[in-house]
Amino acid sequence: WDFPRDPRAREVADQFLWGPDLLVAPVVRRADQDRGERPVYLPPTAQWTGFWSGREQRTGVAPAPLSEVPLFVRMGAVIVLGPRLQYATQYAGLSTHPPLEVRLYAGAGGDFILYEDDGHSAAYQSGAYSRIRFTHTPTLLTIAAREGSFHGMWREVDLHVVLVRPGHGIGLAPCPSPDHVVHYTGHAVSLTLSQQGPLL
Repeated sequence: WDFPRDPRAREVADQFLWGPDLLVAPVVRRADQDRGERPVYLPPTAQWTGFWSGREQRTGVAPAPLSEVPLFVRMGAVIVLGPRLQYATQYAGLSTHPPLEVRLYAGAGGDFILYEDDGHSAAYQSGAYSRIRFTHTPTLLTIAAREGSFHGMWREVDLHVVLVRPGHGIGLAPCPSPDHVVHYTGHAVSLTLSQQGPLL
């Protein structure tokens, strides 16, 4: 349970956390739908960024158009987005995976574990899966060596690293101009972060 010492958070019945870093505030009242906005409570012990805007968001009123569920990201988070899939095994067996977008939200830093398996069998129960840990600070992104393996696992991928800010790295569409591109082959790599490209 996150924010256990926040009495106001205990009273909020129409918002929820999706994992540790995503706060979802669906529109459940007709009046909010008609206005295209809804009140949100964002626990003040963390800072939050609007997923659709890239702007810092505080407790108050948030836009809620029909096309966008109000969604907020804890600042410091690492969010990894993949391509849209028509079915779970669409890219199985490819040695090179389509690019993954690694979004970094400004803040003290955070981490994310990318878990993958073959997408269709129960082989993961016997250890057939892989994990990659992403860790970032305000100036450094560290991508650990991949742990584990499974049948059909990709061997390399381009990681499009995006430093989220207003209008950049927002919404569901891939960012057309990532701040960095890392060709990842399963080995550990570190990247010094800047908005102008990699500093080696």
